[in-house]
Amino acid sequence: MLIDGEEVTVLNEGTAGVPFDDPAHTEVAEQMYRAYLSIQEDREKEGLKNLRKLRNKQMPIQYAYKEKYSQYTELKENQAKAKGVEPKDLVDYPVFEYTPEHNYIGERIVFLMNINNQEVADFCRNIDISRSSLHRYIKGTHVPSEKLLEKIIAALFVDVADFSSEPDNFEEWKDSFKRYQGEDIFEFKKENSRTIPNKSFYLHSS
Repeated sequence: MLIDGEEVTVLNEGTAGVPFDDPAHTEVAEQMYRAYLSIQEDREKEGLKNLRKLRNKQMPIQYAYKEKYSQYTELKENQAKAKGVEPKDLVDYPVFEYTPEHNYIGERIVFLMNINNQEVADFCRNIDISRSSLHRYIKGTHVPSEKLLEKIIAALFVDVADFSSEPDNFEEWKDSFKRYQGEDIFEFKKENSRTIPNKSFYLHSS
């Protein structure tokens, strides 16, 4: 710009202090954009890598759940056979309960759905899964496929890198997430108020 008849470079007029009418501006802008794309690509790759780690850590818990449930079912069937009734007709037979020791994925889903104030029925409808499936993923007894998990994450309004970032410990991850996003992480809800139902999220049930 001109000041007292002299050309002066203004830092906020262009990229890296280069005026918009300087041919170098386009080159500098393209270099910055390519650098940005490279950073985003590396971040996406790291996010997918961490997501696979989370799934792999949750898988043994799914196997343990299935084994426990199989044992429970076998005992119930044997007792019903001994009494000459169907398993469903057993009176006062204890309900199967299983609480995973770790829940690397489900707790993050619940936390983000609560932030978004998303209702479970609408959430399931948007990603085309059943409520019972989501419940199992939330409890940590079942692990969604990588493709489905990416779909769930997208519906939670975060990217894979943020969802799968370390540490594994949920409380530490939650604190880290809040610090990274800042105190305004809830503001985006206002922009999505027409698509996100303003209802409480989820009550755990056995």
